[in-house]
Amino acid sequence: MQTPPTLTHSPLPDATGVAETAQARRASLAVGLAPLAVLLGFTAVVGGWIEPDIGLAVFAASTTWLVYEMYRYQRVVDTLADDAGGL
Repeated sequence: MQTPPTLTHSPLPDATGVAETAQARRASLAVGLAPLAVLLGFTAVVGGWIEPDIGLAVFAASTTWLVYEMYRYQRVVDTLADDAGGL
């Protein structure tokens, strides 16, 4: 009779790894989409499809979103570095 293999470690990441992965995905999404939103807003203003104040609002919202997500990602990275002994 064969014995089932035993795992020495869990195949799933711990809670910290899940948080880091989720935050990395959010930051990656912001890095990819925020510049596109700014470009589309600028193009719409130049093309006369939207008013300049709306274009400025799109720029401000995209920039704020990007800065916020990068700030959160940096906090997660700093927390992991502190837990790992400050490599």
